[in-house]
Amino acid sequence: MVYVRGSRDPSCWATITQDLHLLATSQTSAGKGDGVVAQVSANVWGIVVELDDAETKKVQEGTGNAGAAGPVIATACAAANVAAPICAAVGAIIVAYFEAQSWLISQVNTGCGVYLTLPWVAIYSGQIYAVIPTTRPCSIPLPTLEWSQQSAGQFGTNDPADTIGYQIEHGAVSADVVEFVLVIGPNSSGWDKAVFMPDGEGSEWEIKATGGRGGQAANALWAHQVRNGQQLRFHKPKDLGIWRQVLSLGGLQYLVGGDRCTFTWLRD
Repeated sequence: MVYVRGSRDPSCWATITQDLHLLATSQTSAGKGDGVVAQVSANVWGIVVELDDAETKKVQEGTGNAGAAGPVIATACAAANVAAPICAAVGAIIVAYFEAQSWLISQVNTGCGVYLTLPWVAIYSGQIYAVIPTTRPCSIPLPTLEWSQQSAGQFGTNDPADTIGYQIEHGAVSADVVEFVLVIGPNSSGWDKAVFMPDGEGSEWEIKATGGRGGQAANALWAHQVRNGQQLRFHKPKDLGIWRQVLSLGGLQYLVGGDRCTFTWLRD
């Protein structure tokens, strides 16, 4: 957490705090319009401002000049009809933050932008100069149905933070089965991950990787079962540790007996 330099007198921030409370109660999220990535939204952690690389650099270049930085936030707010006072409140905080922490932003931005979170606890205590910067991940395309015709590759999930790599080894196991392995990657969060593996005949099994980074688990289908049209379902814990499905993966019919398919959750 980084504190934006400036007055900590609550009276100086009273109006902005009131506007942010409106966003907290409305849970309004600015949608992404045509060509717009900048987004202002609310989740269980706080108010989140999302900027892509170009927008991050535009705000950095415009620090000290509200006319240059303001439109980035204003465009995002307007996309979902967020009230002008709220836009002004969020914009003022972000501009102040960039002015105070330009070097840190350049380190956090690895080429795909940043997330800037204003925590609820800070907002409701009047300490809205507290900002948590995190790296915005680069989006990876979702898999196509032909993914399994390639021996290796990567794909994303419905969560833009995810990258999953896969490798198919032919003749690695008995010719009458197809094995699926799930691995928690060395650069991931280390949280448990799971894949639900249906056989297309009414039964399914959970492949749950635990134990932190490097943890793995495996299970297999009979070779003929991969042609039943079923989909693997990828799950992971999200906000508050609640497990959510983030991907359904078909295309299993291109696998053949003896194949081992290893999924490595590289990033989340």
